[in-house]
Amino acid sequence: ENADLLLAVADSAARERESGQGGLFGGEDTNADSLRMKEVDEWPRTDRMAKERENFGFYFSAHPVQQFWQVASANGARTYQSLMEAGAPPGGRQPAVMAAMVEKVNKGKTRKGKDFVRADFSDQTGQFSAACFEESLVEQFLRWAEDATCILLNVELDSPSPDEPPRITVRGARPLDEVKGGSRMVLTLELSDAAALHDLKMELGPGTPGHGEVLVRLRTGEAIEPQIRLGRDYALDGELAERLALIEGLDKVSLTTRKEGSHLRLVA
Repeated sequence: ENADLLLAVADSAARERESGQGGLFGGEDTNADSLRMKEVDEWPRTDRMAKERENFGFYFSAHPVQQFWQVASANGARTYQSLMEAGAPPGGRQPAVMAAMVEKVNKGKTRKGKDFVRADFSDQTGQFSAACFEESLVEQFLRWAEDATCILLNVELDSPSPDEPPRITVRGARPLDEVKGGSRMVLTLELSDAAALHDLKMELGPGTPGHGEVLVRLRTGEAIEPQIRLGRDYALDGELAERLALIEGLDKVSLTTRKEGSHLRLVA
C-alpha cells in the first residue's frame, strides 16, 4: 500500500509540474497527512530477500551466510555460482562443500518408501535446489527451513547433460553456528598446461601441518595419468579454490574434507 501511495503522489506531482499548476508535492494546499506511511509488519527475512532478488537481480541486504563465510571458507565452502561455472565431470560425480541458507523444504518418499527432502537454498550468489536422501537429516531439514538456518553442506555434483548445470545432492549438513575452526582439507585438480604451475605455486601458501593436502593429476593423454601429492601442509580454503578455478590450465578444481588412507608418494 505504501508503494502504491508513493507512486500515486509521484504521478500527481509529475502531472502538476507539466501543467504548471503546483509544486513538487501539489503546492501549498497539499495535506501532509496524505504522505504519511502506514505501519506494516516487517517481511520475513526469506520473503524480503526473495523480493530483492526478483526486483534488483541481487540481494540488496547482506546475505545471512556472509556472517559465517570465514569459517565456511576455512572448511572448504565455495559459492553456488563458482561451482556452477566450474561444472562437474561428464558422467562422473564430484564432491564439494557449500554454505547456504535453507529457505524451503518439501518432504517426500522414494520408490522404496524411504523419506527424503528436496530443499531450496540460497547463498550470496544465487538460489538453488538440492535433494537429500539421508534419512537422519530429514527432520533436521524441516526445522532448519522453519528457522531459515544457515548450514554447511557436504554435497555431490553430477552432470547428466553437458547442456545443463550440475545437479546437487546433499550428503551431509550441519548449522554454521556450530562449526568451529577448519577441517583437514584436500585440494584436487588437473594440470593440463605446465605454464599454470607457476600460478599454482604463487597461490599455495603454508598452513597448519597436516591440514592441507594438494593432489595434482597430470593430463598427459596416456591411458593412465599420474597423480602426485605436492604436500599436506598448505593453507586451503574455499576462496583459494575459487581463484584456482579461474587459472587457465588448471581444471576440475575440487576442495573437500580429507579422508584418511591416502598412500601417494610425496613429490618435492
